[in-house]
Amino acid sequence: MSLVSACRMTGSFTAAAGELGMTQAAVSYQVRLLEERLGMPLFRREKRRVVLTEAMADALMATTGAGLIPVVITFGAGASLFIVAVKNHAPAWVLFAA
Repeated sequence: MSLVSACRMTGSFTAAAGELGMTQAAVSYQVRLLEERLGMPLFRREKRRVVLTEAMADALMATTGAGLIPVVITFGAGASLFIVAVKNHAPAWVLFAA
């Protein structure tokens, strides 16, 4: 399960951390790094929960509705890699440098 998916499904960075075997601080930090790199918020922080922003929800719907699985991998040196996998074709990866 990806970081964004865990946060979306649980509605909480703390609960997502439990699902992923991470600390809440690590999840919060990773989300903040992704938001900084993408230049937009991924989640609205509401009282006691987080909700995907409309833009992020639309992006996820567009990719999953088209049969694509988006994955973002970030590296410590400030580089990130955006990967899109085609459902039912696991060996077929489309790579985009970000």
